[in-house]
Amino acid sequence: MINFSFTYWALIFTLAAAGSAWLLLKYYDKRKKTITALRILLYLLLIFLLLQPVLVKTVKSIKKAPLAVIVDVSKSMNLKYSFHKYSRVKNLIKGPLEKLRESFEISYYAFSSGLTRVTREELLELDEPKGEFTDIGGALNRVKEADTGSRPNNGALLLVTDGNHNSGPDPVEAAKSAGKPVFVAGVGDLKKGIDVELKSVQAAELAFRNIKSTFTAVLTGFNAEGRTVRVTLKKDGRELESKTVVLGSAEKEIKCSFEYTPREAGLLKFELTAVPFDNELNRQNNRREFSVQVLKEKIRLLYISGSPNYEYRFLRQVLKNNPNYEVVSFIIIRGQEDILPLPDPEYTLIPFPVYDIFNKEIYNYDVLVLENFSYRAFIPPEFLKNLNDYIEKAGGSFVMLGGPDAFGSGGYKNTAVENILPVEIYDAGVELFIKEPFRVKPAGHPVNILSEVKSENEEIWEHLPELKGFNRFAKAKPGAVILGTHPVLKGENGKPLPITAVWQKGKGRVLAMAANSTWRWSMWLAGTGRGNYPYGRYWQQLFNWLVNAPDLKQITVAPEKAVYRQGEEILVQATVLDEFYRYEETAAVSLTVQEPNGKTQAANSLMYSGNGIYETTIPAEKPGRYILNVTAEKGAKHLGAASNFVTVNAATSEEYDIFQNEKVLKEIAAVSGGSYCDSGNMEELVRVQKPVREESTVQIKEPLYDSPLFFILIVLLLTVEWYLRRISGFL
Repeated sequence: MINFSFTYWALIFTLAAAGSAWLLLKYYDKRKKTITALRILLYLLLIFLLLQPVLVKTVKSIKKAPLAVIVDVSKSMNLKYSFHKYSRVKNLIKGPLEKLRESFEISYYAFSSGLTRVTREELLELDEPKGEFTDIGGALNRVKEADTGSRPNNGALLLVTDGNHNSGPDPVEAAKSAGKPVFVAGVGDLKKGIDVELKSVQAAELAFRNIKSTFTAVLTGFNAEGRTVRVTLKKDGRELESKTVVLGSAEKEIKCSFEYTPREAGLLKFELTAVPFDNELNRQNNRREFSVQVLKEKIRLLYISGSPNYEYRFLRQVLKNNPNYEVVSFIIIRGQEDILPLPDPEYTLIPFPVYDIFNKEIYNYDVLVLENFSYRAFIPPEFLKNLNDYIEKAGGSFVMLGGPDAFGSGGYKNTAVENILPVEIYDAGVELFIKEPFRVKPAGHPVNILSEVKSENEEIWEHLPELKGFNRFAKAKPGAVILGTHPVLKGENGKPLPITAVWQKGKGRVLAMAANSTWRWSMWLAGTGRGNYPYGRYWQQLFNWLVNAPDLKQITVAPEKAVYRQGEEILVQATVLDEFYRYEETAAVSLTVQEPNGKTQAANSLMYSGNGIYETTIPAEKPGRYILNVTAEKGAKHLGAASNFVTVNAATSEEYDIFQNEKVLKEIAAVSGGSYCDSGNMEELVRVQKPVREESTVQIKEPLYDSPLFFILIVLLLTVEWYLRRISGFL
């Protein structure tokens, strides 16, 4: 059947053609009639084409049911036991799935942690699946939103995976709501032997030196119920302890705990291993590495205050709020010069054990604090000599805080204490305790960082209130590190008058602070609604320096966090201080990294980021232990070196999921109305498929007006008409 596009002008042209034909037949001779007839025929042909004739055909149409093939491209698909998993997938695509194309309209998707539409060729060209996760549930949910064909509700899903789901929503629940049957092709060997898996390690990230810690291994066994396995705890490759546990069913977790008391501080590396059976299927899941940051056991502080005051109250509270500190304090509630009508025992709450403290107990403390305390009424001068041994030989730390009864005003000039102070002091009759308020000018030093943001740190120091009163020192001793100065006054050497100074004295460290009114900082900060965190941080950092905390060594290197996950970027930070513990800003800092496979390579140069910190990033491509070695140079001078390590855990079980999880795959197929088959028996799945087809009749329109046949006919008519005119002598 031919259809036309009717127009009125075509009718007019047709009537004109009919009139011309009538005149031709009535008046023209035979030869002219022939030429004119050709012209009229050509004219009618053009009118026919201008009517845009269309040939309409009725044909039958058959639609194939859509089939979405969802292929797992996670890392576990790149593993091999008796066969390589992904090679099996390629064989499925080239073989059985090609046969399904006769009955289904197939679309391909690849998934690991997400879902992507791909072509058949892209899947065949993929050599090494690298997805970090297997999110089956997420893939089934997302494919519902994708284009699976013209009639998605009539189609089906074919899931090609090993079933080792380790991320995202429950795959069985996702299959229930898929809205269509999910056919499953399981890829990978089936578990038929014995397998022990060390699933996880339960251990605190922090521990204390000389305090017992507990590490727990969580194990499961496949086909190993009732069998015993030996579990070992190792540190730096050396076995610490072994235990034997009895395994339960595959679904039952068995726990095995170890107790360990670390004797050294720092980041320690441990390893738990379930010794594999001789015929074990998979030995890669029998071992777990982990690390623990071991802190020094509680730091013991002895705080002696010469009188009840706010500094004692506020500073003691800061120290007691730190769980790492154990504080013993004495406060003198009356001076020796106070005359009272009753004997001393009537006024003494706790007798001051001078002999025990300064001859025996002092060596049991890490830090001794004397705040506005004059020894003259309580301690024989010879007892002060023990402070030299306590600091220089035993490595103790000493703090003297100012006040009317401290430093020279407290009678310490020409005593053993004067020798250990980082500042020179005057005699009692010469040294002044100046009661005028003043604002501390901080020096560039790690202990003065009250905020990691430089501008915010400067703002805090600028707005901290004035302190009230200070002991006027003569000057700082050579080798002392000045942490804070008076903003105006000078010492005897013409340099800014020190308010806070520290130094290393033998094995120990000493802090001298001319004031004892820093409590005003805490009061002001609390009054502004900011909280007194900067005040607490300041004192915590001072005491960290005194006890030689790891973060205040001259050269340190550490990752931003102790444990990373495979695939992340490890941020490595090195802190470089000069010999006076000031920020070193112009050092050349280099890093070498020893990877888990033992290979050592140089990393990128570390770039300075402020506050003595140099940093760079390295990729965590392989699970295991990375050893970080840093060296710092300044010109021809070697500043020092430091080492540390970081543990990288496998992102998931993708590294050792050799077998297929047949149980989960069968559940997915069952709840959705599909069926399961092993990838090695895919022909059976192809045979049982009965795709739903839809037959319909459709009309196909073929335009005639642009057919080349009519063009040829027009050219032929024009040629004949021209030839007749030529032989008739009309040209």
